[in-house]
Amino acid sequence: MAWVWYVIAGVTIVVVAGTVYYITTKDEEAALKTEEQVEEPKKLTLLSLSDEAIQLKLADKGLTLDADGGVEYFEVEENASTGYQWILKTSDCSPEVVKIETGFDAPVSDKEYDLVGAPGTRYFTFTGKGEGKCNFSMAYARPWEFDWEDEST
Repeated sequence: MAWVWYVIAGVTIVVVAGTVYYITTKDEEAALKTEEQVEEPKKLTLLSLSDEAIQLKLADKGLTLDADGGVEYFEVEENASTGYQWILKTSDCSPEVVKIETGFDAPVSDKEYDLVGAPGTRYFTFTGKGEGKCNFSMAYARPWEFDWEDEST
């Protein structure tokens, strides 16, 4: 009769271990699903400043960003081989209101001679940092020929 108690104890241990395994596996799967949902990439919207409709919209309505990290991305063609580049006047912008970052991707080609005089792409990232207004201006010019105070340039 002692063997019956060993069987009951063995079955009890297996049932308890199975239940614990089931519960912990279920919690881990739920945690993984939660992490996967949190880590979904945000969609990036890249607006082309070469598009006349976007230029008109920005001139008319400006650009509004959320103060707590709202971001807008812009791209525009730039041909550094001609000396022309995009110049930003941000003297009226406080870094506490908006952060402006810029980057440049040079043209890419399989043939080296295709790159002579080829334009690249300038990228601008505007990130809202706090409440306020930021007035900035952009010009596509040669820096040594351009002056913000001279309206004829």
